[in-house]
Amino acid sequence: MKVEAALTTNPDARSAAVEATTEAAHRLGDREPDLAVVFASAHFGPRADAVLDGVYEAASPQALIGCVAEAVVGTGTEVESEPAVSVWLAHLGAGIRTFHCEFQKGDGGGTFSGWPRDDAAAYLVIADPFSFPADLLLNQVNERSSGSPFIVGGLASGARTPGETRLFL
Repeated sequence: MKVEAALTTNPDARSAAVEATTEAAHRLGDREPDLAVVFASAHFGPRADAVLDGVYEAASPQALIGCVAEAVVGTGTEVESEPAVSVWLAHLGAGIRTFHCEFQKGDGGGTFSGWPRDDAAAYLVIADPFSFPADLLLNQVNERSSGSPFIVGGLASGARTPGETRLFL
C-alpha cells in the first residue's frame, strides 16, 4: 500500500486538477492508483466536471470519490479563501468499489438505498449534510454488520443551501 497527495492553488479548474494529480502520481511512482480522493474549493463548484476530467486525464484511477469543500487541505497546507484542489492517490493493492447511497424518509424513519449488501472491512464516506443523516447510517451499519466495519469520512462542506453540495463519484 502506498498513498501520495498534492495540492495546488492554480485558479483554472482543469489545470489545477491535472497539476495536483500529476504531482501525486509522480510521487506514487510505478504504482497505478486504485483510488483518488479529490477535494476542490467552492470556487470550482460550477466547474467540478473539469476538475474530475483533469484527474482522470492525469492518472486514470480505478475509483474516485471526493467533494467540493469550504476548506481544502493537503501536503501540510490548508486553503480557505482561494481556489485550491487537493488530490490523494492510493495504490492499495485491493479491490475498491465506489457506490452512491441515498436516504429516503418514510413512515417510522427511513431507509438507505445503494449501500452494499456485503460487508467490507472499511468504508470511506463523504456525505451531503443537507440530505444524508450520517448518524443514522452509522447506527444501521453497526446493527446490521456481523463485525463493525471501519468507517471514516465526514460531511461535505462548501454549500450553503440544500441542493448545492457537489459530491464526486
